[in-house]
Amino acid sequence: MRIECTIKREKGTQVTLGTTKYHFKPADPADEDSPHECEVADPKHAERFLSIKEAYRACGKVDPSVEKALKKQQAEADELKKQQAKNNLANDVIPVSDETQIELVEQLVALMDNYAKTKGKEVKSADDLQVKDITRLLKEFADINTNNKDVIIQYAEGCDVKLDKNDSPGRMIKDLFNALLDRHTTEEPEGGESDLGADADTEEHAQGLTNQDEEDGDDDADDGDDGEGEGEDA
Repeated sequence: MRIECTIKREKGTQVTLGTTKYHFKPADPADEDSPHECEVADPKHAERFLSIKEAYRACGKVDPSVEKALKKQQAEADELKKQQAKNNLANDVIPVSDETQIELVEQLVALMDNYAKTKGKEVKSADDLQVKDITRLLKEFADINTNNKDVIIQYAEGCDVKLDKNDSPGRMIKDLFNALLDRHTTEEPEGGESDLGADADTEEHAQGLTNQDEEDGDDDADDGDDGEGEGEDA
Protein backbone atom coordinates (compact mmCIF):
# COMPACT_ATOMS: atom_id res chain seq x y z
CA MET A 1 0.00 0.00 0.00
CA ARG A 2 1.11 3.57 -0.59
CA ILE A 3 1.74 5.83 2.35
CA GLU A 4 2.30 9.56 2.37
CA CYS A 5 4.77 11.43 4.55
CA THR A 6 3.08 14.72 5.37
CA ILE A 7 6.38 16.34 6.36
CA LYS A 8 7.92 17.50 3.09
CA ARG A 9 11.70 17.72 2.98
CA GLU A 10 13.75 19.01 0.09
CA LYS A 11 15.21 15.57 -0.68
CA GLY A 12 12.29 13.61 0.65
CA THR A 13 12.30 11.45 3.77
CA GLN A 14 14.34 8.26 4.06
CA VAL A 15 13.52 5.71 6.73
CA THR A 16 14.95 2.26 7.44
CA LEU A 17 12.80 -0.35 9.19
CA GLY A 18 14.62 -3.63 9.74
CA THR A 19 16.55 -4.21 6.55
CA THR A 20 14.11 -2.31 4.34
CA LYS A 21 14.79 1.26 3.25
CA TYR A 22 11.91 3.56 2.37
CA HIS A 23 12.20 6.82 0.48
CA PHE A 24 9.20 9.13 0.65
CA LYS A 25 9.53 11.53 -2.28
CA PRO A 26 7.24 13.58 -4.57
CA ALA A 27 4.86 11.40 -6.53
CA ASP A 28 5.23 13.95 -9.36
CA PRO A 29 8.76 15.46 -9.33
CA ALA A 30 7.60 18.25 -11.63
CA ASP A 31 5.00 19.43 -9.10
CA GLU A 32 6.43 21.07 -5.96
CA ASP A 33 3.09 20.55 -4.19
CA SER A 34 3.02 16.84 -5.00
CA PRO A 35 2.58 14.57 -1.95
CA HIS A 36 5.63 12.63 -0.77
CA GLU A 37 4.73 8.96 -1.08
CA CYS A 38 6.28 5.54 -0.85
CA GLU A 39 5.09 1.97 -1.44
CA VAL A 40 5.10 -0.04 1.81
CA ALA A 41 4.48 -3.73 1.24
CA ASP A 42 5.21 -5.06 4.72
CA PRO A 43 2.01 -4.81 6.85
CA LYS A 44 4.04 -4.44 10.05
CA HIS A 45 5.97 -1.55 8.57
CA ALA A 46 2.77 0.03 7.29
CA GLU A 47 1.29 -0.29 10.77
CA ARG A 48 4.37 1.41 12.22
CA PHE A 49 4.21 4.33 9.81
CA LEU A 50 0.46 4.86 10.19
CA SER A 51 0.73 4.79 13.99
CA ILE A 52 2.68 8.05 13.70
CA LYS A 53 -0.35 10.14 12.78
CA GLU A 54 1.56 13.42 12.93
CA ALA A 55 3.75 12.44 9.98
CA TYR A 56 2.19 9.62 7.94
CA ARG A 57 -1.16 8.72 6.41
CA ALA A 58 -2.52 6.23 3.92
CA CYS A 59 -2.85 7.41 0.32
CA GLY A 60 -5.91 5.25 -0.25
CA LYS A 61 -7.75 2.41 1.41
CA VAL A 62 -5.90 0.89 4.35
CA ASP A 63 -5.15 -2.82 4.23
CA PRO A 64 -7.72 -4.63 6.49
CA SER A 65 -5.03 -6.36 8.54
CA VAL A 66 -3.22 -3.07 9.11
CA GLU A 67 -6.45 -1.31 10.01
CA LYS A 68 -7.30 -4.03 12.54
CA ALA A 69 -3.85 -3.79 14.10
CA LEU A 70 -4.12 0.00 14.33
CA LYS A 71 -7.51 -0.21 16.06
CA LYS A 72 -6.12 -2.68 18.57
CA GLN A 73 -3.12 -0.44 19.17
CA GLN A 74 -5.39 2.57 19.72
CA ALA A 75 -7.61 0.63 22.13
CA GLU A 76 -4.58 -0.40 24.18
CA ALA A 77 -3.34 3.20 24.25
CA ASP A 78 -6.76 4.45 25.40
CA GLU A 79 -6.91 1.83 28.15
CA LEU A 80 -3.43 2.83 29.32
CA LYS A 81 -4.49 6.49 29.51
CA LYS A 82 -7.57 5.55 31.56
CA GLN A 83 -5.44 3.53 33.98
CA GLN A 84 -2.92 6.34 34.31
CA ALA A 85 -5.72 8.84 34.97
CA LYS A 86 -7.17 6.51 37.61
CA ASN A 87 -3.77 6.14 39.29
CA ASN A 88 -3.24 9.90 39.25
CA LEU A 89 -6.65 10.42 40.82
CA ALA A 90 -5.92 7.88 43.56
CA ASN A 91 -2.64 9.66 44.35
CA ASP A 92 -4.19 13.12 44.40
CA VAL A 93 -6.09 13.15 47.69
CA ILE A 94 -6.89 16.67 48.89
CA PRO A 95 -7.49 16.97 52.66
CA VAL A 96 -10.94 18.29 53.62
CA SER A 97 -10.70 20.54 56.70
CA ASP A 98 -12.72 19.93 59.85
CA GLU A 99 -14.50 23.24 59.28
CA THR A 100 -15.60 22.12 55.83
CA GLN A 101 -16.69 18.72 57.16
CA ILE A 102 -18.75 20.40 59.87
CA GLU A 103 -20.38 22.70 57.32
CA LEU A 104 -21.34 19.65 55.27
CA VAL A 105 -22.71 17.88 58.34
CA GLU A 106 -24.73 20.98 59.22
CA GLN A 107 -26.42 20.79 55.84
CA LEU A 108 -27.01 17.07 56.32
CA VAL A 109 -28.57 17.66 59.75
CA ALA A 110 -30.81 20.36 58.28
CA LEU A 111 -31.90 17.94 55.57
CA MET A 112 -32.63 15.27 58.19
CA ASP A 113 -34.70 17.76 60.22
CA ASN A 114 -36.70 18.72 57.15
CA TYR A 115 -37.34 15.08 56.38
CA ALA A 116 -38.62 14.51 59.90
CA LYS A 117 -40.91 17.54 59.70
CA THR A 118 -42.28 17.17 56.18
CA LYS A 119 -42.50 13.40 55.92
CA GLY A 120 -43.39 12.56 59.50
CA LYS A 121 -40.61 9.98 59.70
CA GLU A 122 -37.96 9.41 62.35
CA VAL A 123 -34.58 10.27 60.87
CA LYS A 124 -31.48 9.10 62.74
CA SER A 125 -28.88 8.77 59.98
CA ALA A 126 -28.22 9.14 56.28
CA ASP A 127 -29.72 5.67 55.86
CA ASP A 128 -33.14 7.20 56.54
CA LEU A 129 -32.80 9.66 53.64
CA GLN A 130 -33.37 9.06 49.95
CA VAL A 131 -30.20 8.45 47.93
CA LYS A 132 -31.02 11.09 45.35
CA ASP A 133 -31.29 13.79 48.04
CA ILE A 134 -28.00 13.06 49.79
CA THR A 135 -26.35 12.62 46.39
CA ARG A 136 -27.61 16.04 45.33
CA LEU A 137 -26.39 17.52 48.62
CA LEU A 138 -22.86 16.14 48.23
CA LYS A 139 -22.69 17.09 44.56
CA GLU A 140 -23.73 20.70 45.21
CA PHE A 141 -21.56 21.08 48.30
CA ALA A 142 -18.33 19.46 47.08
CA ASP A 143 -18.78 20.04 43.33
CA ILE A 144 -17.79 16.48 42.46
CA ASN A 145 -19.08 13.79 40.10
CA THR A 146 -21.22 11.73 42.46
CA ASN A 147 -21.59 8.87 39.96
CA ASN A 148 -17.84 8.24 39.79
CA LYS A 149 -16.89 5.88 42.61
CA ASP A 150 -13.20 6.79 42.41
CA VAL A 151 -14.07 10.47 42.90
CA ILE A 152 -16.30 9.68 45.90
CA ILE A 153 -13.54 7.51 47.44
CA GLN A 154 -11.00 10.30 46.87
CA TYR A 155 -13.22 12.87 48.60
CA ALA A 156 -13.89 10.46 51.48
CA GLU A 157 -10.16 9.85 51.92
CA GLY A 158 -9.72 13.62 52.12
CA CYS A 159 -12.16 13.44 55.05
CA ASP A 160 -10.18 10.51 56.51
CA VAL A 161 -13.07 8.13 55.85
CA LYS A 162 -12.51 4.72 54.27
CA LEU A 163 -15.18 3.36 51.91
CA ASP A 164 -15.75 -0.05 50.31
CA LYS A 165 -14.91 0.27 46.60
CA ASN A 166 -17.32 -2.58 45.83
CA ASP A 167 -20.33 -0.61 47.08
CA SER A 168 -22.61 1.45 44.85
CA PRO A 169 -22.13 5.25 44.73
CA GLY A 170 -25.32 5.69 46.77
CA ARG A 171 -24.11 3.32 49.50
CA MET A 172 -20.74 5.04 49.55
CA ILE A 173 -22.32 8.47 50.04
CA LYS A 174 -24.50 7.15 52.88
CA ASP A 175 -21.47 5.64 54.61
CA LEU A 176 -19.49 8.87 54.16
CA PHE A 177 -22.29 10.98 55.63
CA ASN A 178 -22.84 8.56 58.52
CA ALA A 179 -19.13 8.61 59.37
CA LEU A 180 -19.03 12.41 59.34
CA LEU A 181 -22.26 12.57 61.32
CA ASP A 182 -20.82 10.30 64.03
CA ARG A 183 -17.56 12.23 64.11
CA HIS A 184 -18.94 15.73 64.34
CA THR A 185 -22.04 15.23 66.47
CA THR A 186 -20.55 13.04 69.20
CA GLU A 187 -17.39 15.04 69.84
CA GLU A 188 -18.20 18.04 72.04
CA PRO A 189 -16.09 21.21 72.06
CA GLU A 190 -14.23 22.39 75.20
CA GLY A 191 -17.27 24.38 76.27
CA GLY A 192 -18.99 21.06 76.94
CA GLU A 193 -21.80 21.61 74.48
CA SER A 194 -21.82 20.92 70.76
CA ASP A 195 -22.18 24.04 68.61
CA LEU A 196 -23.20 22.01 65.55
CA GLY A 197 -26.42 23.36 64.16
CA ALA A 198 -28.00 24.66 61.01
CA ASP A 199 -28.20 28.39 60.36
CA ALA A 200 -31.05 29.97 58.41
CA ASP A 201 -29.33 29.65 55.02
CA THR A 202 -28.56 25.98 55.66
CA GLU A 203 -32.16 25.26 56.67
CA GLU A 204 -33.41 27.06 53.57
CA HIS A 205 -31.08 24.99 51.37
CA ALA A 206 -32.22 21.75 53.01
CA GLN A 207 -35.85 22.77 52.51
CA GLY A 208 -35.05 23.32 48.85
CA LEU A 209 -33.66 19.79 48.54
CA THR A 210 -36.75 18.35 50.20
CA ASN A 211 -39.06 20.45 48.04
CA GLN A 212 -37.25 19.28 44.95
CA ASP A 213 -37.81 15.71 46.09
CA GLU A 214 -41.54 16.41 46.41
CA GLU A 215 -41.64 17.97 42.95
CA ASP A 216 -40.06 14.83 41.60
CA GLY A 217 -43.10 12.92 42.91
CA ASP A 218 -41.05 10.40 44.84
CA ASP A 219 -42.13 11.14 48.42
CA ASP A 220 -42.54 7.49 49.34
CA ALA A 221 -39.88 6.03 47.08
CA ASP A 222 -37.32 3.76 48.69
CA ASP A 223 -33.97 4.26 46.97
CA GLY A 224 -32.26 1.52 48.96
CA ASP A 225 -28.51 1.02 49.28
CA ASP A 226 -27.90 0.54 45.60
CA GLY A 227 -29.04 3.96 44.41
CA GLU A 228 -26.68 5.29 41.78
CA GLY A 229 -27.17 9.01 42.24
CA GLU A 230 -28.76 11.37 39.78
CA GLY A 231 -27.71 9.87 36.47
CA GLU A 232 -24.68 12.09 35.79
CA ASP A 233 -22.10 10.99 33.25
CA ALA A 234 -19.29 9.10 34.83
